Amino acid sequence: VNPDNGNYLLVGTSSVPFVVAKMEIDANEITAPNQAYTGNALSPSIVDNAYNVDGKEIYSVQPVGNWVNAGTYEITLVMKDFANMKWLSVDVQERKIPFVIEKAKNALTSEIEISGWTYGQYDAEKNAPHATTKFGSPVFYYSTDENGEFTTGAPRNENAGEYFVRAYVQGTDNYEELKLTDGKAVSFRISPVVVGIPSLGIITDGEGKNDTYAAADLSAAIAGYDTSLMNIAYDGNLSVSGNGVEIFARNAGSYTVRITFIDPVNYVWAAGDEAADGVVTLGWTIAKRQLAKPTANDS
Repeated sequence: VNPDNGNYLLVGTSSVPFVVAKMEIDANEITAPNQAYTGNALSPSIVDNAYNVDGKEIYSVQPVGNWVNAGTYEITLVMKDFANMKWLSVDVQERKIPFVIEKAKNALTSEIEISGWTYGQYDAEKNAPHATTKFGSPVFYYSTDENGEFTTGAPRNENAGEYFVRAYVQGTDNYEELKLTDGKAVSFRISPVVVGIPSLGIITDGEGKNDTYAAADLSAAIAGYDTSLMNIAYDGNLSVSGNGVEIFARNAGSYTVRITFIDPVNYVWAAGDEAADGVVTLGWTIAKRQLAKPTANDS
């Protein structure tokens, strides 16, 4: 209304109040992406494509704590111009957004390394497996079947043969377990003990000569026989005293000694077992005694 117009008279106040509302900032547009546990303190990264952009600083981020363990933490955002701005739906200067440290996935960071051993000769320093994992210390499980049941404890006294080892790490609040099936099974062998073949003492001359018929019992000693490991089979007479063995024969002919292992799974012959059946044979031949041909007496 123009007060200078002579046709009108302004009645009441000449001003009208109005409100300039605070600018609303939607905190849901501001995020701190989750991070995985590393064992070290983690600093959140703020993702904001709407407000603190192009050099603007509408809010500040308060310093965060020493956040290491998996869990949910709160980041405090502080409105800088609280007189003119506020957070959406709430008229407060500070707003909290979540920051999550997730459980980390575990994994082998190296292949399992293991050296096989000879039956009964396990040495933890030489034969224990080794592997590294992202988190925790691995416990090793063993089986005779790559896809079978695995149990703890090295098969230090088990039979010779092929075995498999896998690694396991128990999970915690900060990292997941490393399952037995998360890595591949590694094979190794327990080798049988290699034993030298006993020998039969054949004396061809002098005292104790035993390769020719003598009209009396002859004897042959077996060297290298071990009563704790071996069995002996001989059709004639024999004498065993500790690890000392003697066999006896009288007549000319061929004689055979058969020696086998009490435990053929874990012991093998160094040589001489061509049939690979765990049996070695020792041969003894007594030759006929040669006599001079009689001559006629002309006297």
